[in-house]
Amino acid sequence: MRKHVLAGLAVFLCMPVLSFSADRDLSFSSIRQRGMGGSGVALTFDEHALYKNPAGLSRATTDFNLPRLRVEASNSIVNNLSTFQDIAKSGLDESERIAKLKTLVPFHGAIDLALSPIVSFVRPGFGIGVFSQGNAFVQVTDPFSPVVSVEANMDLGGLVGVAMDTPFLPGVKMGFSGGIIGRAVVYDANTNKNVFVLNSDEFIKLVDGDSSVSANLSTATGVGLNVGFLGDIKTPVGDGTWGLAFNNIGATLKGTRKVLGADKEFEVSLPFTGTVGLGINTSAPIVGDFLVATDYRFISDETNFFKNLAIGVEKPLLGGMLMLRGGVKDGYITGGIGANLWIFQLHYAVYTEESGRYLGQQANTLQIVELGFLF
Repeated sequence: MRKHVLAGLAVFLCMPVLSFSADRDLSFSSIRQRGMGGSGVALTFDEHALYKNPAGLSRATTDFNLPRLRVEASNSIVNNLSTFQDIAKSGLDESERIAKLKTLVPFHGAIDLALSPIVSFVRPGFGIGVFSQGNAFVQVTDPFSPVVSVEANMDLGGLVGVAMDTPFLPGVKMGFSGGIIGRAVVYDANTNKNVFVLNSDEFIKLVDGDSSVSANLSTATGVGLNVGFLGDIKTPVGDGTWGLAFNNIGATLKGTRKVLGADKEFEVSLPFTGTVGLGINTSAPIVGDFLVATDYRFISDETNFFKNLAIGVEKPLLGGMLMLRGGVKDGYITGGIGANLWIFQLHYAVYTEESGRYLGQQANTLQIVELGFLF
């Protein structure tokens, strides 16, 4: 079925409120983890433990969550917002709008909109949740005849997990989580590629909602399993926890799509990863108590050391009503702040994501805002 998927994306690009990310793995992580450089295998004890490390459910407190809305926008989108708005003005002459598009070259940006979770319930040793995340990557190339390339997908996952004592390791908790995962992927029905390419005329038509320009949307579904372990650790600088998690075990999603008018099977293989992490509660003069964490993916498609390393810190203020966060992700500095305001939660984070194979090749700095309710 033909879908006007890119029309909605183009509208997002031309509106004041935007969203973004370019991850190909599942991104069912919390904004806390993003502000802390992506670390969290040893310190995630809420609904996000269902994906990060299900053994963390062993330390969960009873909690029920309604939708938490998270919106992300890369700096490249924010800084060029007025240009996108001009391109969206149908009252302008088409040549003027194309001229505006040319000024963007070279452009690349990441977008993300998530409900993380849509709904969830956790208690000690058990958790269930539904998560969603839509992300895309947009490029504009060729200053003489602009070409717009879009890769986009949306993930939806329903996960259930349990945590218990490990029979053969006293004091160590083990956890299992799994569920149904679906991914909707934008693709080109003529080339069967998961990228949609438009020339400047087609992009203007898309922005204007012209039905002659549309992308196809295909959906793949499957089952994924996550296994994790969690234990206590004592160090010279403070006590804490260690964690070990294996994610996306057997997570091959399958579906059918139309290619040149014929049904064709396709697969999405989520990357199997193994991650080890530490979370240490420590203190320092003047600063006082704070948490430091580090994760390292030892099973990964990435070969760059820094892209597999995550480092984070978190400092509570005002009795935990305010949290300051920082870290390192993909070799770049991250930061964030979280506030628990009566029944509301408001969080902000900024981090840089490397879309290229090496650091500095194609970095996107993203700003994130998340709003939720406390129950």
